[in-house]
Amino acid sequence: MKFAADTMVDRDTRKHRNALLRLKGCFWSGSMSPLGAQVESPAPEEFAEFDRVRAMTVLHGTQSSQGVAKILSQMHAGILVSEFEGMPVYVLELLAVGRPLVALELPQLDLVVEQNVSGVVVARTESADHNVSNMTAAFQNLKLSIAQSQFDPAAIRQKVEPFSHRVQKAKLLDIHRSIALGS
Repeated sequence: MKFAADTMVDRDTRKHRNALLRLKGCFWSGSMSPLGAQVESPAPEEFAEFDRVRAMTVLHGTQSSQGVAKILSQMHAGILVSEFEGMPVYVLELLAVGRPLVALELPQLDLVVEQNVSGVVVARTESADHNVSNMTAAFQNLKLSIAQSQFDPAAIRQKVEPFSHRVQKAKLLDIHRSIALGS
């Protein structure tokens, strides 16, 4: 099983690596492709925890949007272990190529992640260990659901259509038009 993960510098790398290590134990084989804005993020190997997941990690370097889409389309799913986010571009990119997500609960994900349609949102607890355990269990269940073809890539892509450049550009042009017309 292949999955993608976001690796921005503001993430809790220890929790992230612990989640990945537990996931590694869930699968016969697996690989993780970390994606993050390299301008803002140090290379994953700069973190001491990286050595523990190095063997299951494929590093792709800085990618264009087409490169990111190609990489994500080769994944089975994505994982997000962030404590805070705006609307994560990584999530939008992942869902746009029809891949489901497992994420810790963030209110803004309600806009794009429908339980068992475009992914699984895991309720956040006060315990980081419980969060990692719950994420791991959710990912194990997701693996089974993917194997049984229970996720429809077209339905997943539909969840992010309101955030597509085509829709957003049209809204922006409508706003500019109304300003120009003074309404």
